[in-house]
Amino acid sequence: MAECDPDWMLILDDDAWPETGAIRSFHSCAHGAADMIAAAVYAPDGHIMEMNRPSQNPFWNWGRFWSTARHGRDGFHIPHSAYDATTPYPIDVTSFVGLFVSRALVSKIGTPQPELFVSGEDGLYTLRATKAGFQGIFMPQIRFRHDCKTFSGENGGFHPVWKAYFYHRNLLLLYREAAGPWFWPALGVIIPKWLLKTKRQKGQRAAFLRLMVLAIWDGLWRNLSRDPEALIARTQRDKIT
Repeated sequence: MAECDPDWMLILDDDAWPETGAIRSFHSCAHGAADMIAAAVYAPDGHIMEMNRPSQNPFWNWGRFWSTARHGRDGFHIPHSAYDATTPYPIDVTSFVGLFVSRALVSKIGTPQPELFVSGEDGLYTLRATKAGFQGIFMPQIRFRHDCKTFSGENGGFHPVWKAYFYHRNLLLLYREAAGPWFWPALGVIIPKWLLKTKRQKGQRAAFLRLMVLAIWDGLWRNLSRDPEALIARTQRDKIT
């Protein structure tokens, strides 16, 4: 019975896997009072998987805020040098690829929202855990691989295109949680940048733009009721016709 009552749980996607020795590294590392431990995630070719690079909330620290204003995502994501370090790096938000969470954390804040479906549930969950007082750290010696195809379209576009809806709708929810009163001014920068992504979706620009409008509308109204199966089916029908 004790084997079914763990102190820690490991979360990972179905297209991700631990490198040899990753679980052993978790058990042997000194993680102190941390309740979230994020692994270093790499692509199959060995490069850092950017979509899984943990971050620190720039709206909680003026230094990170101005660094983000100057350098974009490099201003709030942990530096690449952290992957070569031997010590933990503090984080606020991370992905569900190679994330160890304590039983105490899950017992207090519960499980992720299933309505978020395919994207963003990890960022919202880990940010909520940080707000609740749980400490998160990045441990570079714990290594995972992630063979994600979401951005494998031409010029880094979404594949399949319907994922763009869930990705951007849920990002708006995350940004609102992270930014607080700064959310609305930040939209003036965020929305134009998102709409410019339309040019990456060669052959599917109309579908992408329609999904983006839906994502922005639902994200702003916090609408999680849209049926994923119906949205996917409609996008596929539009592609055929």
